[in-house]
Amino acid sequence: VYVKGEFKDSEATKVGSFIGDHTKLGIGCLLNTGTVIGVGSNIVTAGKVLPKFIPSFTWYLNGKFYKGYGLKQIIETARVVMSRRKVTMSSEEVKVLEKAFKISKKEREKLIEKSKR
Repeated sequence: VYVKGEFKDSEATKVGSFIGDHTKLGIGCLLNTGTVIGVGSNIVTAGKVLPKFIPSFTWYLNGKFYKGYGLKQIIETARVVMSRRKVTMSSEEVKVLEKAFKISKKEREKLIEKSKR
């Protein structure tokens, strides 16, 4: 399991995948056990196993990491999706997303830059 920038042994016999809130996965995405996908990510890749870690607020399209639309659009999309379920996003939830965006910046930028090579 990916915790604080590194993989740790969960010591569990079986472990599923961990997918953050407001993340979207396209049809045909293959997740391995222990895969960690952060908050607000968008994943589109058919027929290939995803990496074990995809940072929050990252787009992963056919083997490469991208910046995506950014935090403002993710929050707006989340509001629309939540409203369909008759749920209103609170100001506290927005603050949590903003903090997660800041915390995940280095990991996100590192993988996006690596994908450009």
